[in-house]
Parts: sequence; C-alpha cells; structure tokens
Amino acid sequence: MQQVNLRKASLPLSNLRGANLQQVNLRQADLQAADLQEADLQGTNFQGTDLQDTDFLGADLQGAKINPKRLDGRWRLVWEIVNRGAVGKNLRGANLQGADLRRADFQGGRSAQSRSPGRHSPGNEPRERELAQCRSPVC
Repeated sequence: MQQVNLRKASLPLSNLRGANLQQVNLRQADLQAADLQEADLQGTNFQGTDLQDTDFLGADLQGAKINPKRLDGRWRLVWEIVNRGAVGKNLRGANLQGADLRRADFQGGRSAQSRSPGRHSPGNEPRERELAQCRSPVC
C-alpha cells in the first residue's frame, strides 16, 4: 500500500500490523489506538493525525513526518532517536523495548536519514547491533 492517499481516513483501532505504509499520506487521519506493530512507516505523513494510544512496537519510523507532540512519550523518544539521532540524549531509564532502532545514530557525525541500511562505520557495528536488538526496558 505504498504512496496511497488516506488523508482524513477514520481508522481507529485498526489492525495494520506489519503493513507496508511507506510514503502513505495519513495526514489528519484518525489512528487512535491502532496497531502499527512491525509496520514499515518510512516517509509516511502523519501530520495532524490522532495517534493517541497507537502501538508502534517494532515499526520503522525513519523519515516519518510526525509532529512529535502528538506521540505518546515512549514513541516520541523513539521517533526522535531514529530521525534526529541519540547523541547527547540522556537515555537512562528510557523504555526502548521493542523499538526499531536499526537506523538510529548513536555515535554522532552521521545523519540518521542519510545512512543506508546495513552500512556501518568500523568499530560502530557491535554497539549499534546491540542497541537495535535491545529487548530490555533499559538499554
């Protein structure tokens, strides 16, 4: 379902688990309490969308256009890490369990948006892999 226009769609409580929603326009849609676990949301437009209680567990949020203030605290942090990097952020006590952090920048000097999947700087790969696979409440 790539590049579809679902602007203002009413999809509360929808099961979109694992859906490929890359580049989909969900601007001003109602996704309250929707299940977006493991969904590919790269570049999806969520501007003005109701995302209250939406489940993003394992979802790829890289490049997703979201007003972070509309996200619940945990998913706001995940979106910020994936799209803006984690350098300088205090993550002590943060619950990142189940978050898709494969493309997050934990080292600095690289744009999280410009990196391609699978490319690692020498010496960074083990820590990035460890953080991306983190399943505990505190990484």
